[in-house]
Amino acid sequence: MKEEESKKPLPDGWRRVESRSRPGEFVYENTFSEERQAWFPDSPAEKPLPEGWRKVESRSYPGEFVYENIYTLDRQAWRPDEAPPAAPAPAKAAAAPASKKFVCKARALYDYTAENREEEIDLLEGDIVAVEYKAANNWWVGINTRTEKNGIFPGTYVEEIN
Repeated sequence: MKEEESKKPLPDGWRRVESRSRPGEFVYENTFSEERQAWFPDSPAEKPLPEGWRKVESRSYPGEFVYENIYTLDRQAWRPDEAPPAAPAPAKAAAAPASKKFVCKARALYDYTAENREEEIDLLEGDIVAVEYKAANNWWVGINTRTEKNGIFPGTYVEEIN
């Protein structure tokens, strides 16, 4: 079977290369992403996503993937073929209501995608959050100044900046 595969023409964007972990055996490498697979490809290789998109697991259908705009965190099921609109202008720190009392400000160290959109807020690395409350269970409450959304988020994903 493997000998037959070596004679078949490969779909566009694939090449046959020697395995790194099993010298003498061959695998198939996507020429765009350099990802490798052991089985013969049955369709052309996927090209890299346009700048501003990432492939993420669906919240509704675990094991399936969707495409997320890294600026707005909007998701879509179809593969994007062009970059999303430019990132929205960062919200001004003054966007937080003046009547609110804030414990501190924090900067996101990692991306965090809310699982419960009714209560939680999304974070992108570098986002600034005006923190209203720090619970003992490490879930904090605050306003993401980029999105102007209020909610809870994991305190372990941020560092205080004042």
